[in-house]
Amino acid sequence: MPKSFKASTTLIKNRVTQMTNSNSVDDNNGIINQQSDYKLIDKIDQRLIDLLLKGYTNKKIALEAGSPLSTIQRRIRKIFENEYIHRKNELNHRKLGLRKGYLLISLKGDYSDRVAQKISTIKGITCISLVTGSIDILCVCLFRDTNHLFKTIESIKTIERVEKVSWSEEVRNIPPEMTISSSEGFISNSLEPLYGSRNAESLS
Repeated sequence: MPKSFKASTTLIKNRVTQMTNSNSVDDNNGIINQQSDYKLIDKIDQRLIDLLLKGYTNKKIALEAGSPLSTIQRRIRKIFENEYIHRKNELNHRKLGLRKGYLLISLKGDYSDRVAQKISTIKGITCISLVTGSIDILCVCLFRDTNHLFKTIESIKTIERVEKVSWSEEVRNIPPEMTISSSEGFISNSLEPLYGSRNAESLS
């Protein structure tokens, strides 16, 4: 390993250590970074987020954690207030006879914001994400039939700087209980390298 790379890695590790050690703690045991607006959540909230993503109700989470329901409700309210989880109402498109497709869009040059703005005006587009990798923009669209989908794609292709549009259709949606349960503790495990394990795990 090159010496310069080792030095950079050591510098990053030291910076993370300084950041976590110099943080102040609020009354919810959450660690607030003094240099930015975000809060480093503790292991308790990491666990609650895992359970919320599994679709657990507040009452079920309280039973799972062996803690008073009022304590769970208070902490979960804070989680939503801090926007660690977004509440979203999603259209049940199948009930309305619609189908869901994903559009993978490649551009000529770096014009993602401009192109995304124009795509947002096309009917049927429900979500637009600017991404990195093999494509530049990922869209979710709802359509009645294949002809409707192809018309949407053709509309996107007429936008300047759009080079290629690929698509795929959702066949079946996997319920959260099935997807999240297979990777239980994902949030906690993902944040552990940064947050460490110094926070108490008791919810009492």
